[in-house]
Amino acid sequence: MHRENSKLPLPSSSPNEDLETISKNKLSLLFDVTHFELRMEITRDKGVDLFAELKQNGFYTNFRLALQLKSTISIKKNTDGSISFPVEVSNINYLLNLSIPAYYILYDHNEEVFYYEKVFAVYQSLLKKYNSKNIPSQFKIRFSKILTPEVISEIYTDTLNRGNLYRKINPHLEHAEQSKIVSGIVIDHHNEVYNIDQNISYLEQWGLALINDAAFNTITEIEQRSHPRNDASAMFNLICGVAYYYKGKVFRAIEFLRLAAKGKAGFDPVLKSMLSYTMLQAEHEAGIVTVRKLKSKTLLLMEGDDIGSFLEVQKAWKELDNNNMPNKEKMQEFYASINGIIGKEPRDYKARVMAYSKVIEADLLTLIFDLGKNLFTAICTRNERSREVIASDFADFEKHFHSRMDSLMDFIGKSQDLQAMANVSLMKMEWYYRKAFVFHFYDHWDFSTLTSEGELSAIYKKDFDKHLGFLNDTIKLLKQLGQEENMLMSLRLKYRILHFMNDPGINEVLKEMNQVTAGGDFTRMRKLIKKMINKGTDHEIYCADTILRLRNVYTLSKNEGIEQYLFKNIEGDDLERNANVDWSISKLMDFDFSVAYEAL
Repeated sequence: MHRENSKLPLPSSSPNEDLETISKNKLSLLFDVTHFELRMEITRDKGVDLFAELKQNGFYTNFRLALQLKSTISIKKNTDGSISFPVEVSNINYLLNLSIPAYYILYDHNEEVFYYEKVFAVYQSLLKKYNSKNIPSQFKIRFSKILTPEVISEIYTDTLNRGNLYRKINPHLEHAEQSKIVSGIVIDHHNEVYNIDQNISYLEQWGLALINDAAFNTITEIEQRSHPRNDASAMFNLICGVAYYYKGKVFRAIEFLRLAAKGKAGFDPVLKSMLSYTMLQAEHEAGIVTVRKLKSKTLLLMEGDDIGSFLEVQKAWKELDNNNMPNKEKMQEFYASINGIIGKEPRDYKARVMAYSKVIEADLLTLIFDLGKNLFTAICTRNERSREVIASDFADFEKHFHSRMDSLMDFIGKSQDLQAMANVSLMKMEWYYRKAFVFHFYDHWDFSTLTSEGELSAIYKKDFDKHLGFLNDTIKLLKQLGQEENMLMSLRLKYRILHFMNDPGINEVLKEMNQVTAGGDFTRMRKLIKKMINKGTDHEIYCADTILRLRNVYTLSKNEGIEQYLFKNIEGDDLERNANVDWSISKLMDFDFSVAYEAL
């Protein structure tokens, strides 16, 4: 039958609609049906084209993401290969209101390629460009990231993790609403969610382990999310106090430690000692306790029988340090004390690392002191034989010193203890710095001018550049760990090295130190920095003191009429006499990790 209205018009096909259909059909092919269920938004669409629901192990999860699809067939690429596509700012804002991940997807019909961008990233670009002022009605998104199967897999994982996280958060929010109280929550790095009571219990149970791991940032973050709270336990307050102390928040630390002291009757002797020692240190740094009172109270504290490995190591160090002039007997007693402490807890990794680190520090200070003492004697007696023996002996000590340090670093590396690794690395650089300025001083000492002046050798400069690279890495690591106190110690070492090298970079280091100390209760550190920048670096102090003593030697020699011998090396048979070289250490203490490795 002939249709009379066959010549009447029909709805025309729109190229844009065709392109939209093509893009949706092709996009659906990218999303694996075993992992995604794509659903079109067809009722009063206000800015979302599709929702993708995740499937897991054959089950629907109700975890979703939103997709806003755009298409182009005519837009030319930018010079960097990206494509700029305008969207309504109201659409960006609309998508941000979703509590699920949202993405813009652009289909380039000419190349048959899909590009994508996170809505939140678009929002950040918008604010960066317009700074929340005079925001236009449209914004051009620069698409450059290609939507690949690998990207879709990442989107799946991210959406699944977010969905699981929100599921864990919701019960806590519901509980807070029903109880009519504000309840803070903490989300850890595993996306586990805790409320106030759980936060407090967590620190009470695991706080000491977190302190051992130097996780002070974790502790303070949990504390700050545990408000409002009723009276917390003494253990909670102790953990928080210690953490704040090591973060440089001295007054905040004192506040918690004083609260902990009210309940210290329930602590064992080791915890009581930890509380008292940390309180003393914090109050001293805050200017509440004088140096004399600090020393007397610390000595009294260390007289206890059960003070824990940390304070036992400090006690052994104090006994060595109280002896102003190191000697073989005192060093052997120190080694014996350290071995005794380790022997009590042979499988305690932390105690061994702490004890061996203290041995390295003691050996460093003792050997550098002896190096200067022996070189002083050699230059005053003009005995070249002494100089040869000193250099040879010191090279042997240095070889063993670094060998032990490397073995300790390897041991620490097995447990990924970044804090301990950073501390040992600093001592390695401290050793090189102190050795360098002592040798440099005596290599350039001149009795005719009574000065030590000379350019730093190219070898020293090259080695310092290498060590400064390691030091910069250590500073970055400590910053990431939130170890501001230790970071400042590292910056102080960097300042001293650069000052010794006469490097103008010290100004930037000083600026960085001031920025860090401005944000905390770094009373003690500010004093140390102030002293250091006023001719108080180790090399400046050493040079000033040694110059004074050598000038006194010259004056005494001149008064006795024998100053000419200060300018003349010993010759002939006199070279065979005793080199007058003496070291406070006969043999460096060996480190044993056999039992400790079994415990890791």
